[in-house]
Amino acid sequence: MNILDVGSGTGLTAIALAKALSGNCQIVGIEPIEAMATSAKGNIKKEQLEDVIMIEKAPAESIPGGDSAYDLVTCTFAIRHMNINKALSEFIRVLKPKGKIVIADIYAPEKWRGALGKVMTPFLRFAFRFSKYKAETKSRVLTINEWRALLEGLGLTIIEVVQFPGKKEPEWELGRAIMVVGR
Repeated sequence: MNILDVGSGTGLTAIALAKALSGNCQIVGIEPIEAMATSAKGNIKKEQLEDVIMIEKAPAESIPGGDSAYDLVTCTFAIRHMNINKALSEFIRVLKPKGKIVIADIYAPEKWRGALGKVMTPFLRFAFRFSKYKAETKSRVLTINEWRALLEGLGLTIIEVVQFPGKKEPEWELGRAIMVVGR
């Protein structure tokens, strides 16, 4: 199985996949941030998986390699920091015809798109600029319905969406979701 892990970060997803598949795979991880790619390479070496996982410095919007090269494309907690449309187009380009894409990330509650949400969202983005979440001010967080429309609009088939809503105020808190889609 050929796997592409997009936005590999420290390599934890790639390592988990390699272990789950008992090394019966080839994984290419791409990561645009040099420090993260270096950390991933160190973690992969520590786990002795250098023959299974290779990390390249590259952005999701311009994935190196040819068309239809991967059986599986994964992206965990990174897609919101990318140009989502360009990244998904690249995922589709490198995915084999019967391949799958698995995206795990946060999602916005539907209430964020209502009147009160439209007032609160700009305020929160401004407030985040001065907190440990300042990187989030540039991210694009979609609702599950927005994800469904985007994925289906790109001609993908939604196989499964597993949602983990916020615990305190699920209608206002960010949730987490795993989305599995195919061509």
